[in-house]
Amino acid sequence: MKKLLAILALVLAWNCVATVYYVDNSRGDDANDGLVADKPFRTLHQAMSKLEPGDTLVMVPGQVYYESLEFQKGGTPEAPIVVEANGAVISGREIVPADKWQELGDGLWLNANKVQAGALRPRVFQAAGDMISVHFQTAPQKLQPGQAVWNGDGIYYRAEAGQRPPEMTFYGCYKSSGVVISGKSYIAVNGIVAENFANDGVNVHGSCHGLIFRNLVSRWNGDDGFSIHEDAQACVYGAHLHHNDFGIQDIGISRSFYFGVLSEDNRYIGADFYGGLRSLEDSQFRNNGLRQLQFSSNNVANMGIRNGNPLQSAHAYLKNVRVSGGRGAAVQVINQADVTAVNCQFAGTEQGVNVGEQSALHLVNCAITQVGQNLVKEGGKLTALSCTFQPATATWGDRKLEGDEFLQALEVPSN
Repeated sequence: MKKLLAILALVLAWNCVATVYYVDNSRGDDANDGLVADKPFRTLHQAMSKLEPGDTLVMVPGQVYYESLEFQKGGTPEAPIVVEANGAVISGREIVPADKWQELGDGLWLNANKVQAGALRPRVFQAAGDMISVHFQTAPQKLQPGQAVWNGDGIYYRAEAGQRPPEMTFYGCYKSSGVVISGKSYIAVNGIVAENFANDGVNVHGSCHGLIFRNLVSRWNGDDGFSIHEDAQACVYGAHLHHNDFGIQDIGISRSFYFGVLSEDNRYIGADFYGGLRSLEDSQFRNNGLRQLQFSSNNVANMGIRNGNPLQSAHAYLKNVRVSGGRGAAVQVINQADVTAVNCQFAGTEQGVNVGEQSALHLVNCAITQVGQNLVKEGGKLTALSCTFQPATATWGDRKLEGDEFLQALEVPSN
């Protein structure tokens, strides 16, 4: 009884000290205490500096904050830190300085800066919001009129007839990442929109756990819509990830769990996993540019774990996942990854599934239909139980299989 009372007293103590803060960048003031909705903070930076375990930050709906949401502290299991964004937008977009344009001749201009580096892949937008930048490895000389490329030198732009960039308005992704968490745990972020960052919409590093994201939108970011690294752990409940380079890219011995995610129209891969533990349920991946889902191993020696550890390879569970459209494979499993897919549908892609050397894919009650090439098996293990293949064709090592020969080649486990 005494122990129960002590726990109750501790919980009540946490409830007493928990504070709700408000931020509104249109009418707030960082000189306010932020404790009531009528006297909010103006900047996220000021608001985030106040948050302690158990506290909640409320963002005013409909506002665009040209800042990152960077957590300076984490919460505890009993008292997480919560951000209620209410659909507010955080943006890495800034106006490209008009006075830095240099004319190079033949309609080509350069706005010199050193923003693009490493994982940063900033983009360029016109005032109307249209993206005009192409892939950062595109040679400036190959730009068409009205196109830009942002490489290590800066922004190259090929002007259309009569245009002068110093007299025009462009926007660029000058900030690195939107939601930034490093080494902090027990944090919940609800209803945030992250856009136009040079790196990731959500970027998580270090030893973090107990992270929850609900109703996330991450779009038009240079690298990933959502990404966790090293020893991080996160759950995502509802997300729309689109027009990034990668919808999801999780790395290391991190553990990630996704429910109700839509990842579409990303330049490369809908979800790209290197090592760790992954779960995808009730989610869709469609129309991504290179392939839809990829699972692979990762070097984990730099995390104090020897290579060869089971977490070096991606171990994934897919259930009620639909994949459609786009280029490449619906699911690619390579480099010792091990994936189980249950009640999944893969349709309308260039390729169904691709299983690489020393990898395994286990299909249960799945359908692979209307694809250009159904299966590619390159030395790995493929098992199928109660599955539909239309057409029943495959590339099996160096052989082409169809019909009964294809079905007989499947490694079908006995009940």
